Amino acid sequence: MRIALWQPPAAFSGREPMLAELDRRMATAATAGCLLLVAPERLIAAGSSPADLAEPSDGDLARWLAGRCREHGLGLVLGQIERYAGQLFASLMAFSPAGLALANYRRTHLRSEEEDRLDAGNWLTLFPFAGRRLALLGGPDLELPEPARALALAGAEAILGAGGGGVAEPEGLRVLLAARARENRLPLVYADFAPPRGAGALAFDAAGRPAGGGVRGELLRVDLEPGEGPGAGPKRRPELYARLTEIDA
Repeated sequence: MRIALWQPPAAFSGREPMLAELDRRMATAATAGCLLLVAPERLIAAGSSPADLAEPSDGDLARWLAGRCREHGLGLVLGQIERYAGQLFASLMAFSPAGLALANYRRTHLRSEEEDRLDAGNWLTLFPFAGRRLALLGGPDLELPEPARALALAGAEAILGAGGGGVAEPEGLRVLLAARARENRLPLVYADFAPPRGAGALAFDAAGRPAGGGVRGELLRVDLEPGEGPGAGPKRRPELYARLTEIDA
């Protein structure tokens, strides 16, 4: 399955320029034979408050994106600030090439500067795409080992990640993402802003080795092959790790 990762140089100043550029990137990805485009977590500069950009997961933005997916015959993973029941979440939406909403993932871990502005999600997300089970993770959810491991144990065949830029040590993040792929024996792809704003578009195979055909015009194309999953590794002993879930309680 060929997918495209978008690494724009920076966040956009408003929705209209972002949508126009996204539409162009979707057209390019579809022409290149890709089935799916993964974009960074926050494509629009939030300004002083994420609430200024928030809308429901079935709002105007989602409906517009669904229409562009149908037009291009291309699936899409894109981040937004989601408003739901008086709360704000850093979310990723997934659409099929037919424009069907497949998943809405709410990031489960927040950075310290986000804690007074956003709410943490309470579930991890798998969704079906082109006959495979794909996992969604964003931002710090990929910097911690547990979310990816939980999704791998639940049957994920690949992990799709998205970042929002601003990582203090991009090279360290690359090492962590390679480890997430290798330790779970799953391919992992990651869409972020281009350096120096972010870590860029990154892809790793199930052994944690760099994958993809090189970035062309802000897009990295990757032929995604499913991994074996964690069952291929040494037999785990979960009774030894159970106390880990109590450390932060």
